[in-house]
Order: sequence, then structure tokens, then C-alpha cells
Amino acid sequence: IGGHYLSALSLMYASTGNLKVKQRLNYMVDELQKCQIKNGNGYLSGVPNAKKIWEQIKAGQIKSSSFSLNDRWVPLYNIHKIYAGLYDAFAVAGNVDAKKMLTDLTDWCIDLVSSLSDEQIQTLLKSEHGGLNEVFANVYAITKDKKYLKLARQFSDQSILKPLKKNDDALNGLHANTQIPKVIGFEQIALEDGDSTLAQAADFFWKTVVQHRTVAIGGNSVREHFHPSNDFSSMLESREGPETCNSYNMLKLTKQLFLSKPSNIYADYYERTLYNHILTSQRKNGGFVYFTPMRPGHYRTYSSPQESFWCCVGSGLENHGKYGEMIYAHDEQNLFVNLFIASKLDWKERGLQLIQKTLFPAEAFTTLEISVKKKQQFTLNLRYPSWISKGKMKIYVNEKAAEVKELGNGYVSIDRMWATGDKVKVMLPMQTTAEFMPDGSDWVSFMHGPVVLAAELDTLDQPNLTADGSRMGHISSGSLLAMDEAPLVTGNKATENQFYIASAFAFILGLYSFTLPKCPPQNLTSKGASFIEVLGLNAFKLFGTYKMALFFFFSMLLGAALQLTNMYGDIFLSDFGKLPEYKDSLVVKGSTIIMSISQISETLFILAIPFFLKRFGIKYVMLFSMLAWVLRFALFAYGDPAGGLWMIILSCIVYGMAFDFFNISGSLFIETSTDNRIRSSAQGLFMMMTNGVGAILGSLVSGYAIQAYFTDAAGNKMWPEIWTAFAVYALIIAILFFILFKHKHDIRELEKITH
Repeated sequence: IGGHYLSALSLMYASTGNLKVKQRLNYMVDELQKCQIKNGNGYLSGVPNAKKIWEQIKAGQIKSSSFSLNDRWVPLYNIHKIYAGLYDAFAVAGNVDAKKMLTDLTDWCIDLVSSLSDEQIQTLLKSEHGGLNEVFANVYAITKDKKYLKLARQFSDQSILKPLKKNDDALNGLHANTQIPKVIGFEQIALEDGDSTLAQAADFFWKTVVQHRTVAIGGNSVREHFHPSNDFSSMLESREGPETCNSYNMLKLTKQLFLSKPSNIYADYYERTLYNHILTSQRKNGGFVYFTPMRPGHYRTYSSPQESFWCCVGSGLENHGKYGEMIYAHDEQNLFVNLFIASKLDWKERGLQLIQKTLFPAEAFTTLEISVKKKQQFTLNLRYPSWISKGKMKIYVNEKAAEVKELGNGYVSIDRMWATGDKVKVMLPMQTTAEFMPDGSDWVSFMHGPVVLAAELDTLDQPNLTADGSRMGHISSGSLLAMDEAPLVTGNKATENQFYIASAFAFILGLYSFTLPKCPPQNLTSKGASFIEVLGLNAFKLFGTYKMALFFFFSMLLGAALQLTNMYGDIFLSDFGKLPEYKDSLVVKGSTIIMSISQISETLFILAIPFFLKRFGIKYVMLFSMLAWVLRFALFAYGDPAGGLWMIILSCIVYGMAFDFFNISGSLFIETSTDNRIRSSAQGLFMMMTNGVGAILGSLVSGYAIQAYFTDAAGNKMWPEIWTAFAVYALIIAILFFILFKHKHDIRELEKITH
């Protein structure tokens, strides 16, 4: 807590300029300096009986596990907080003594591991150690001494870094807040040393966690650990939801990534997490939150001021002193406005002040008032949030509509000569949306702009709204509201209009059917027919004929192909929504409309069947169907909502041929190849093999194959590979059918069919 307290004081002084806070910070640094001087070797920490374990470690006697190091509870994690606090005291609050204390403490660590091999240091890092690599990179930044950069690299955990370098999500089951600070360190080393490999690893980690492991409030993890990204059931069931420390550290990483490559994907996440997790983690009358349960109808436990000193209390002390941290950013020529928070910016180097006046999100606009010592040219870059529809964010300069330039990174810019008194008004229209869980389950959060909506269910009378001093006092251990008693909103991502339309057309078709010619059934069953004949089961005798058995076998295989489309088509299109560049595309927002092209295509291809039958015959029409399935799956494999949209649409068009040509020509084959006494039963058998046995087979086999071979470690479906495999499957069927199935088409046979 002592190190967190240093950071919190530094941040609060930087935010407020309160001299009493600065005096308290200086007092804390002075007292800690006395302890460091007393130790005589640069060491400074509060680990019990520390001298013994550091001597053991220096001698290479290392016993390390997740939360233990030489029989002490996470000593490296604890000392990291002192490192971070001293850095903030110097870099943020300007305490010069803190800089020397920091470098002396870092020199102590260099001496500690000087005789250890890289392998031994990696063993040391099995124990949770915070972001030591980040701190050592920061020490390099303020000293430019390469020995500190070397130490930062030595303290970079290879067990987490190596998978990230390969773009491999190996996070399932890992303690979340142990990993995030390590990645902050990777990015800090990259920023200081220009290491693109480390930068790529950090960015991959961020995208993996944010896009696949994060809920609407911006938080992640259950019971402190990363759960499978394709199964958020534990998130909804547990009383131990996202940990506040995780979001604290994810925002640090987000800020770093933004500074290396400004983009609204980072600023959007920062805003969401700041408003919905960090801001809400402090109670108005005091107390910080450890876990924020996502379980419907549960509650949060807040810390008590004298007994609760959890990690989330430490980071909580810091969180609420740095709300100004990401509102603005700048380079030599550009000023970035990232967040819409009432604030004052003083850019001394440019002689520029900017005051932002807003009640956002209570009101949907913000105003920027500019003051400069003299007129000057610079570019004002304004974030275009992803929660605002394209073309809806209006910007006015001095009450006139401004011409802005889209930068391609989610920002728009105004480049002009600015003068004192210039005012920029930014309209921020918000809309209410439903956001599904990343695993594709039917649980949703309702958002208004960037804000997650919530409502009180009842007054609470739980045993630990405020924690006691017990070991597990941070967990909201009161009774759980049964999931089936929680208020629910039922619905579908498609609207109810589809059912109204379908029922209306069904009614019209029902009326139309009364105008059709009479087709009375023929009674072809003799009076002495057996029970099997009465039930039509004698059609199964057709399996005794090689040609018919072969036809039913291929019917089953084609039925499996049809089920692949039914099961995965809409999911495939919806999954593009996980990618920021596609989430607002027609394919994602109108996936059911896109898929309905297939049904329209069915209707049109039915009209083409007589021509194809007359020209090519039954066998080749069936073969065309199989080749159409190949094309259907292959086009899905390479299509996307942007440049490959035509492939997705063409795939839906081709579906009509794939579906109709086999079903209709197959039905005609039955008509021409079976006795009229069992013909109806044979048609039923054909449907059973296609839509019964084949559909079940397709569901079971494809489900197993996709889960076993085409789902990555993050739980994401590998759609190009999946559809390619399906295309190969359909192609093999087509080749085998062409070789094995012998049938000579005679158009006159169709003319002889009687009922």
C-alpha cells in the first residue's frame, strides 16, 4: 500500500496542485529515504524477514511459484509498488530525492541478479512480480543508462511473451492481473528501445483481451483468472466478476498503445472502462471495490478505511487522482481531444490554453474554448467515437459548421489559424444499443453511447456491503438471486417484423391453395396388405438395390452439407462484428437480410430446373448441385464485408442452385425409378436421408471437427479454414458421385409418371 500511496499522492498533486498533498508526499519520501539509508545497500521494501530471502536468491537458491517466493507472499509484487511510487513521485510530482532513491533501489536489484543466469531469473519470475520490467524501462528513460534497459529485458517473462510473439492466445486459466503488468512492461521497453516485436506482442495481447475477453463495462476475468474466451457462463454465474486492478492496468496499457499509434479504438476502450468500471469502483461515502459481479441481481462489497488493504484499494487510491490523464494528448503540431470531460489544458510550450465545458454524458455535446498568447496555426484532432453513427457528429467553430478531415484512425481534424476566443462545439448524439457477450451467447448489456445502463432491483440488506478485515472479506458473499428470478428481456437480434411478414404470406398462400386443382390420394394398398406395407416401410427394400442405395447415401452426404449452412451461415456473418473495421457493416447488422438472399435464390432457381433437366438430365443436374455447394462454401471462405462482399452475396445466390437442383432432381429420380405403390414412401425415405440422417450427421461431425481443429486458443472460429474444409468435402462428394453413380436420363420417363 505504501508504494500505491506515493503514486496516489503524486497523481492527486498533479491533478489539483494542492500543496498539502505535495507536503504529504514529500514527508513520505523523506521517511522512506531514512529507511533506505539505514539499509545501506539501496534496498527499500516492507517484506518481513527480507534479508534472508534476498541472500538466498542472490546465491541462486530460488523457490518460486505463482504467489510465493522463498516462502514469502509475492515479495517482488510488493517491492514493485515501491518502485512505481518512487517513479511517480519524481516523474509526476517532481520530487528529486525520489529519483535517486529509485536508481539506488534499481542498482540493488541489478546486484541481486548479477550472478544469476537468464534461466534462474525466469524461474524467479514465476512468482507474481507486477510490472518490474516497466519500472526498469522507466528508469532507463530518466537516466539513459543502458544497464537499466538490460535489466528490464531480463525481467520480461518469456513464458507469456513467446506465445504473444506468435499471435497465440494462451491466456486461459492464467491469473489475469499477473499478466497485464508484464505486457505493460513489454510495451514500455518497445517505446524506449524501438522494439517492434515487443510492440506487436503487446498490441496482440490488448486486442485479444479487449475484443474477446472483456465485458461491456470494460473489465475482464472471473475469480481473478482468464476464463475461456468462448464461454462466458462463469462470468454470469460467479460472485467474483471483473477485478478493478485489471482495468487499472488495462488502462495503463491502453494509454501506452495510444501514444505509440493514436487511434479511437484505444480511446473508445479507455472511455468505456473509465466511466463504467473505474468511476463506479468508489462509493460516494468512501470505499473501493475489488470484484464487480456481472451476475444479474448481485452486489458489490466496498472496502473499510481501517481494515481493508487489498490490491484494489492500492490501485483505487491512484484511479481517482488521474481522471485528467487521457483527456488530451499532443505532438509538436497536433492537439488530440480524446475524452469529453470538463477540464482545463495548459500547453505551456505553445502558449495555449483550452477549457472544455461539458456535462457529458448527461448532455450530448461539449464546448472547447481556446486562448492563445498570439494567433497560431495548429491541428485540432477530435475523436469520432465508435458509438456515434457515421456522419452524425457535427462540429462548429464559432457557431459555423466546420470542415473537417477524416484521418483514418477514428479522428477528425481541423487545421486553421487559431485565436483567443475561438470556440469549438462538438455534438455527440448518443443512441441506445444492445451489446452481446463476446462468446456469442444471448446475454446482452444495454448501452447509451459509451455508458452501460443499469437499474436498481431492490434495496440491499446483505452481510458485507462494507468489508470486514477477514481474509476473504472483499468478496460479496451474501445470498445469490436465482438466475431465473432476475428480470429478463426476451427477443431476437432480428425484429418481430419477420414473423409478421412470414405469417401474412403464409395466410395468403393458404388461401391460394384452395384454388389449386383437386388431387385426391390414390389408394394403392391392397386389402390384404401387411402392417409393414400399410406404414410404407417396404420402401426400405430399395436399399437392396445398388443404384438406389448409392443415391440415398449421397442424399445423406448432401443433407449434411445443407446442415452446415443452416448451422453456421448466420453465426459466420455475425462473427465479423468482433472486428472493429466490420462491426457496423451491412453484413453484421443485416446478417439475416443477407442470408435471406438464399431463400430468394431458391425461388428463382426452381424456375430454371426444367431447362437444365431437358438439356443435361437428372444426373448432371444433381452434379451441378454438388458443385454449387463447393462454390457456396469456397466463396464464404474468401469473402468479407468490405472488398469481398460480392463473394458473400454470390455465395447466397449459388445456394439456390445447390439446394434446389439436388432436391428437385432427386425427387424426380425417385419418381422415375420406383414403383408407384411405394413411390410416396420412397419420397419420404429420400427426405429422411437428406433432412434427417444427413442433418444429424452434419451437426455432430461438423461440431466436433470445428471445436477440435478449427477453433483457436481464444475460442474464435477459424472461418476461412472451416469453409475451405467444407468446400473440399463437397468437392469429394461431387467427384465420387460422378464416378460411381450411373444413370442415363430419358426425358420420356418424366412424361410417363402417373399418380
